[in-house]
Amino acid sequence: MSVARARHVYSDRTPSPGALVPGMTPSRSRGSLAAIRPGVRAQIRAILFHGVRATCQAAGLREGDVVRCRESGPSGITLDVENGPTTSLSRQVARFVEVDLLGKQKPAAHREISSRLPDPALDGPTAA
Repeated sequence: MSVARARHVYSDRTPSPGALVPGMTPSRSRGSLAAIRPGVRAQIRAILFHGVRATCQAAGLREGDVVRCRESGPSGITLDVENGPTTSLSRQVARFVEVDLLGKQKPAAHREISSRLPDPALDGPTAA
């Protein structure tokens, strides 16, 4: 692995805000699982090292899974796995998980409520 690639993979820096635009091609926005912020969706691209892979599998994470960051703190992150459980990882483990960023997503309950209520600003006046 090249030095530049290693710096990218092991970096704990947050990607630029422009990298989190919904609908952007995932291959253009890659990073470490440790660097994603709450509300951001990502697909697990690669889990580096056998020990990290074993820890992730014990937590219910596998390569190819789509996750949404629920909480991110100094000690670790909490993830909602699509079609799976909510799980937590330490930041040290998450640094060695490479992801493709998919963008932000509103929580499911928020989407459900907003889809049932009309918004006069968007829908215009209602016919009565």
